[in-house]
Amino acid sequence: MALTDNSLCILCLALAPLAVYAATAPAPSTRAGAVPAGQPLPINPQEQVNVYCKSGGVNYKTQTMVCSNVVISQGSTRVTADHARGTGGVNFQNSHWTFTGNVHIEAPPRGSLRSDDATVEFRDNRIAEATVNGNPAEFQQQRLGDLGMEKGHADQIVYDVSRGTILLSKDAWISDGHNEMSAPSISYSIREQKVLATSGGATQGVHITIAPQSLPKQGSPPHGKGASKPAHASGAPTPPAQTHSSGAGSNAAPPPQGPS
Repeated sequence: MALTDNSLCILCLALAPLAVYAATAPAPSTRAGAVPAGQPLPINPQEQVNVYCKSGGVNYKTQTMVCSNVVISQGSTRVTADHARGTGGVNFQNSHWTFTGNVHIEAPPRGSLRSDDATVEFRDNRIAEATVNGNPAEFQQQRLGDLGMEKGHADQIVYDVSRGTILLSKDAWISDGHNEMSAPSISYSIREQKVLATSGGATQGVHITIAPQSLPKQGSPPHGKGASKPAHASGAPTPPAQTHSSGAGSNAAPPPQGPS
């Protein structure tokens, strides 16, 4: 059955079981302190999975779906690509999707991944995990405040959506704009904005480059040293300057005498 902009209602019918589940499923329990304060919670299975594709088709017999110019989103997590193919059911209860061509995944908060191709696993009506592959696959995150942009790349990046972490492997590299690190694999927390762990290989270790802090200009005294003190720092009046003779025979006049 062909799927176009004018017949997306068929796709909506295919996804109807998800809507029923979302309306009847109990609210998931959240362990106190499981997610740092101020950070987004893991995807709630009650949040709707939205699918848009410019064209494609659904095979109910094989439970597969193909799409072009596809966008799949749930909450703040969003996957876009030129082409996609889903297997294992069209209701996202437990399905596997393959994306190819200009793959872009938004990874909250303020993170994103780009790659040539990716696979995304849906479990219990949630986007559970994404594996992106490229030459290389790329990651970036706008850090809070004035901390700049965190960037990384590797041949493969695995994004654990519920944990909010990524694992860069196979020639992994990451940098905060000042310091950088390279290793066979690097684990990074998107929510906590920090490197969690690194792993060296048998022939390749962990390499860290730390940029030196900017130094004061040459010739300028350090702060607080060598600076001239103000003339009246102590508050006492400045004594008058004294005049010394240049030697015997000086014609300097003596000071005036007061009245006797």
